[in-house]
Amino acid sequence: MLRECTEIFKEQLQQNNNLLFDSYIPANGTYLIVKEDGTLLEPVEIELDKKSGQINRTNRYFTKICQYDYYSRLIDMNKPQDNKKIIHSNNYLSFFVKKESFQNGKLDAEAIDRYFDAVSHPELKYKGQTLKIYQMLEEEIGGVPRDIAEKNRMWIKENIFQLDVDLSKKDYLKIFFEAPMEQYQRENDRYLVPNIYNSNDYNLEMKGEVYGLPNNNLGMNAKKPFLSSRTKKIEVPFLLNKEEVLLQKKFFDHLMNFAMAGKSNVYIDTDQRTICAFKNNEIIDRDFKGYYLRIQKGKEVEIHSSDIIPSYHPSVRRPLVYRNALSYTPKEHKEGTEYGTYYTKEKIQSLLDAVFFSKFLKGNYFTPQNKLGMNDGYIKRNLIISREAIFDWLYKDEEVQVAKVLGNVSLDLVLGALKEGYIFKAMDCFNLRHSLLEYFSDKGEDTMENRINQIVTDLKAKLDAKETSEIQSDNEYFFAVGQLVQYYISLNKGKKKTHALVNPFLNARTDAVLKKKLVQFFLKYNYDIEVSSRRFNNLYCMITEYELKGQFEKDLMIAGYLHSSLIYVPKEDK
Repeated sequence: MLRECTEIFKEQLQQNNNLLFDSYIPANGTYLIVKEDGTLLEPVEIELDKKSGQINRTNRYFTKICQYDYYSRLIDMNKPQDNKKIIHSNNYLSFFVKKESFQNGKLDAEAIDRYFDAVSHPELKYKGQTLKIYQMLEEEIGGVPRDIAEKNRMWIKENIFQLDVDLSKKDYLKIFFEAPMEQYQRENDRYLVPNIYNSNDYNLEMKGEVYGLPNNNLGMNAKKPFLSSRTKKIEVPFLLNKEEVLLQKKFFDHLMNFAMAGKSNVYIDTDQRTICAFKNNEIIDRDFKGYYLRIQKGKEVEIHSSDIIPSYHPSVRRPLVYRNALSYTPKEHKEGTEYGTYYTKEKIQSLLDAVFFSKFLKGNYFTPQNKLGMNDGYIKRNLIISREAIFDWLYKDEEVQVAKVLGNVSLDLVLGALKEGYIFKAMDCFNLRHSLLEYFSDKGEDTMENRINQIVTDLKAKLDAKETSEIQSDNEYFFAVGQLVQYYISLNKGKKKTHALVNPFLNARTDAVLKKKLVQFFLKYNYDIEVSSRRFNNLYCMITEYELKGQFEKDLMIAGYLHSSLIYVPKEDK
């Protein structure tokens, strides 16, 4: 998979030589360019806006700075030129130092000399396989021009401590000596080629070409023998030659550009041969077939997960109809959460985010559990349970798990909202729950909305009848129970009346327990019920006489409880 991804990246790189620099984001800091006569161009301050993932690219020197910076970076801090890791650049044309090193005294003349000695005489720091690789490279590109290196050393020593730069920030000071870009590329190769592999101890030479273990997202060293594959003749996972490993590094650099901009979801299209990336709350807006990578910025760009997506469409396979099954009039619905028809995954994500998870879903698909900042425990619990399945559905077109997961989670969200006293949120959650169940099951006209409407029509007539009628189905029975419980709770005289009073009924597991609780509430509140209350008498009598035929059903009981009261509704004019 990684090989095909790099091949697609190679094709894009051939079409656009500036691909790496168009989206490149240098580290925060002050950037200085020293001209050939030793004078400075105007300083450039670079700071990433973490919220937008953007930086100001309008400075006329910005493109040159990006290129200089890219060709002067260390692979990682385990492979520095300065063995004390004070100076973080890789060649004599550049000088990177953290501003705090001025304050703590770590940057001094000794550190400067140590760095320039290392970049001027690279052959002195290498040995074994690494030295052999460097010698082969030096034959190809030539030795270090030590006169230029010495000139740059002297400029740094004479000027670095007199620069008019704000050193109070905790970011970088980066100095570049003006030179042709080919020279920067050559000096970058001088550092890169001997250090590009994870460890040159694993290198093999075949037909005059060196093959080694790449360093990207891999770890192999003598202190961790368990990482080796002892059952193979070659213990490392795979080997790449110089051309392949340099291409793979550029590919990971490209991924790092995405990660720096906050774009963690990468889609590599094998048909269109394109690579695009999106932020956590953004869903790909086109048909797609290929590879998905989930990346994150660490010490290097890290691939946390990957997947093959056979076919992705930004629209859902059929419209999701968000129905108002409880027929209640909401106080207000924020834009994007209204009852109606939803056609795209992006709109459905916003709906789930607002109704189920109180705007905690979009930005928290991959947030560690201990960093989820929310007060409602029931939302946090259900977010943790369902976010992976929701992500797979909306971002990868995988519906295998989401129907079952949302079926369980949505019921718990309804109950949680009820227990916390959020009655309107509970209604919206209930309506969205059954809209989703309808979407995944494709039951046609047998929707919860139609079932409730029919039950309400039948039950209204039975409550107003002069002679007590009978309940005809389990669905009607549980809806009637919900109505009765709602009526009992309305009679409660407590100062703080909460929906937690319904918990004993929702927690019941059998019909016998449910009827026992109804009797207890009748004895508790009958002092306030008139003997002549026809609707109550009919409702209570029908419930006590009905024998359950099927399974215990919470949804219709919740629907009856949340629906407007049929006992209190005014009689229709005759």
